[in-house]
Amino acid sequence: LARRLEPLTGNDRAFRHSARELLAMAAWRNGNASATRRWVDMIMTDAQTPAATRARVEVLTALSPAVGRG
Repeated sequence: LARRLEPLTGNDRAFRHSARELLAMAAWRNGNASATRRWVDMIMTDAQTPAATRARVEVLTALSPAVGRG
């Protein structure tokens, strides 16, 4: 999954928000806190991230306290 989605996460890519969200969810599901944090940080620092995506990522962060710690 990561191999296919990572090329879509660049700042100039149209589907970057969806790709980043899917990668964050996949990392969270696999218990990889550092990868989850990486994708969450990328999502939250992108000023163009849609509000709905931000809201879902905030829920993910709340569900996984290890992700919220930096």
